[in-house]
Amino acid sequence: LHNKFEFIYQHKGDTVFMVDGKNIKLSEGQALIINLGELHCKYSTDDHNSIYYSIIFPPSLLVYTGIPSSCMQNYIQPFINKEHIL
Repeated sequence: LHNKFEFIYQHKGDTVFMVDGKNIKLSEGQALIINLGELHCKYSTDDHNSIYYSIIFPPSLLVYTGIPSSCMQNYIQPFINKEHIL
């Protein structure tokens, strides 16, 4: 649990992540974005063949302080507000 976004890319194999009580299975080539403050953990059915990459970044990386963009209004802010799932 942290107040940052987390982007996870599944490079090889399968990994199961639990995000806010829901199991999400990532297979090779799939990605997942974990929202601010969502409780999460990972477990893999085969740790020897599973490789994933995780990037954790603050919301300030996505928030533009100037004129609001359509991307911010239509995708990022609704995601932060948990109105939409990416």
